[in-house]
Amino acid sequence: MDKAGTCLAGANALLRSGASEGFRVPPLIRFVSEEMPYLSNTNGGPRMFVNLEDHLSHTL
Repeated sequence: MDKAGTCLAGANALLRSGASEGFRVPPLIRFVSEEMPYLSNTNGGPRMFVNLEDHLSHTL
């Protein structure tokens, strides 16, 4: 989480630049708290997940 502020500042700059108008799917940012199970993807501390997709479905 020590890099979350820098990451969000970069995402904010991208959105303000106008490049975000090309997104077909809205960006998703998730914050997940720490979980103790050994195989958890948040074992060792909270995490921030950023999901930026750019896909076009051709199904009717």
